[in-house]
Amino acid sequence: FGLFPTTITTTITTTTTTTKIIIIIIIITIIIIIIIIIIIIIIIIIIIIIIIIMIIIIIITLHAGMNESCYDAKISPEMHINGIVRAPYAFLGNVSVAFRHMDKEMLKNIYRHETKLVPEIGNLIDRDRYFDMAG
Repeated sequence: FGLFPTTITTTITTTTTTTKIIIIIIIITIIIIIIIIIIIIIIIIIIIIIIIIMIIIIIITLHAGMNESCYDAKISPEMHINGIVRAPYAFLGNVSVAFRHMDKEMLKNIYRHETKLVPEIGNLIDRDRYFDMAG
């Protein structure tokens, strides 16, 4: 009977230590979860702020563009965009027409001048097709 109280005391001490360790682990886990939630909330707030700033920039840009003297309020923005997209094609068409109105001699002079300035360009140009562009 002399060993019985010592065994109970050791068991209670061990149980209390184990319980303390479990409680500490639970508290640390809860703290880590709270930190992760705070980080996620901060990231979401930053994303929302970035989106708001982008929307403000878009609104300011559109407003500034609509106040330009070249902007015609009578036609829609889509028509302005179509005009901007068509402009390079119109330019290429003008270049093509200019080539058709050249004579072969003028085209040969241009070709000679181009190859003198950049000799490698001769390898990139199909001579027959180039000279056929003249009208």
